[in-house]
Amino acid sequence: MARQKANSPLTISELRCEYQQDPVGVDNLHPQLGWQLESPDLGIRQVAYQVLVARTPALLDSDQGDLWDSGKVKSSDSVHVFYHGSALSSRLRCYWKARGWDKAGHRSNWSQPGFWEMGLLRQEDWQGQWIGSGPLHEPRPASGFFKSTNELSEVNQRVTVDGRSTLLRKTFMLAKPVLRARLYVTGLGYYEASCNGKRIGDRVLAPAKTNYRKWILYDTYDLTARLTPGTNAIGIMLGNGWFNPYPKWWEPYRMQWFGSKRALVQLHVEYADGSSEEIVSDGSWKTSPGPVLRSCIYDGEVYDAREELPRWNQADANDANWIPANVVEPPGGRLVSHLMPPIKVIEHLPTVAVKRPKPGVQVFDFGQNFAGWSRLSVSGPRGTRIHLRYAEDVREDGSLDVTSNEKAEAADTYVMKGEGVEVYEPRFTFHGFRYVELTGFPGEPGLTNLLGCVVHTDCANTGSFVCGN
Repeated sequence: MARQKANSPLTISELRCEYQQDPVGVDNLHPQLGWQLESPDLGIRQVAYQVLVARTPALLDSDQGDLWDSGKVKSSDSVHVFYHGSALSSRLRCYWKARGWDKAGHRSNWSQPGFWEMGLLRQEDWQGQWIGSGPLHEPRPASGFFKSTNELSEVNQRVTVDGRSTLLRKTFMLAKPVLRARLYVTGLGYYEASCNGKRIGDRVLAPAKTNYRKWILYDTYDLTARLTPGTNAIGIMLGNGWFNPYPKWWEPYRMQWFGSKRALVQLHVEYADGSSEEIVSDGSWKTSPGPVLRSCIYDGEVYDAREELPRWNQADANDANWIPANVVEPPGGRLVSHLMPPIKVIEHLPTVAVKRPKPGVQVFDFGQNFAGWSRLSVSGPRGTRIHLRYAEDVREDGSLDVTSNEKAEAADTYVMKGEGVEVYEPRFTFHGFRYVELTGFPGEPGLTNLLGCVVHTDCANTGSFVCGN
């Protein structure tokens, strides 16, 4: 097809699908597309657009939209442009571009290409089973969750809230070259995933809170570059999160208890020879207690580094003492792709001052209130217990004022393993604070021993047209 030369100063850039740049895991059958308009001339505006969507980059480059060619659409819309092409299927990758016309009837160049990739569109696409360390069956009241300890008297089965983290691992063999690999995963209450010993992604406190009897958010990760020929390993660490809070929070803060910790994992591997296979969560996975001894959204986390299992998430780990994971009941909600902006550690804040209201107590000031936690760096003897307590204010003598914490302990505890410089930051809790009280530190801490981790949703990937101030 002969290329026509553009004669408009209008430029289309920053392509977005479902408000994200090149997203994977899209489960909307009619995704919303959008783009940014630019022009060096004043008064230029879009009055029409055309969108092409193709199955391959080659087709798109030749200006063929085998999935969708919108044709010239008279519209000034540059957001909320819904896809209306051929039916989309699970895991399909769609390549697309757009161009526009200005009010003088002049046409722009095509934008640079973008893509989106579909997630698992049907619930039956999920072949994995929910696994964990809890029992197969757990009581469910009429509402689907426990919101009051009084409800426990109405059930015969004992309900136990286990605050210790659960580790899950699976090894698998890859005998052929991998073309593409996608991991679809969720864990309740919170999960952290790893592949061959390295953490997957940088989102934290995932998945976001939902009514787990109605919706459960899953994440999609590209593991193509992570997998190697031979034996590979996937590891999952689970914490309590909003799914299974302690009973003290059921009534006063309207938190609900849905069940014990559990995970659902599905790795889809496409090989260079055209074949494919899936590695899924089931009873062949193994489990062991993790080093987080207790986790709670409001109260904080207790982490004992002596309980760490070296190389637990690597293929060559010795898991002879691990036990088979339990296959447990699904939480009940529909699995929905987690396409909202992810929660991440967005910024690190240095300490601006340290006060010592009494011997052995240091209060670190980060200069501003924020949500997140602190990162501790420390060297010292094995078994040393370091306590970090968070608050938004201090008293006149510099001691911590925890009035605004109400019933929340808002504290993290780290127990040292005694091996060189140890770095700790919590995984399954967060705090609102400006000040951190540090006790139990071996020696005299300095400003650099604590670093503030600012945690909130990351709007950077969504573009300025959906992120407000």
